[in-house]
Amino acid sequence: MAPKVLLVDDEKSILMMLEVNFRAAGFDVVTATSGASALEMAVAARPDAVVLDLGLPDLDGWEVVKRLRELDGVASTPVVVLSGTDRNDALVRGYASTVEAYVTKPVEPDELVQTVRRVLARSGG
Repeated sequence: MAPKVLLVDDEKSILMMLEVNFRAAGFDVVTATSGASALEMAVAARPDAVVLDLGLPDLDGWEVVKRLRELDGVASTPVVVLSGTDRNDALVRGYASTVEAYVTKPVEPDELVQTVRRVLARSGG
């Protein structure tokens, strides 16, 4: 069975590009364009991994991570953060331990796919 990934980004062009690449790599894909819809989709779809942009219109990405970690059935789902903020930023360092990987934009889609594959392999998914 193909691994399922939830892609979350409010920029529709980025979301579409990621969706095409993950599907081509053999993933089942579900998408969301806001923090609230990401939480709903996570519960409904039970993805194997979440790729999450931090800059969402309704909820801060770190708040989405916090809420995901509190939801039954998806609390242990691996999260790969996709952000325009450098991972050495003080705020990021404070939250980095709550996610499995941190990728800085711009990112090559194939690199992101490989990062998700490595995260899934480490988590047993």
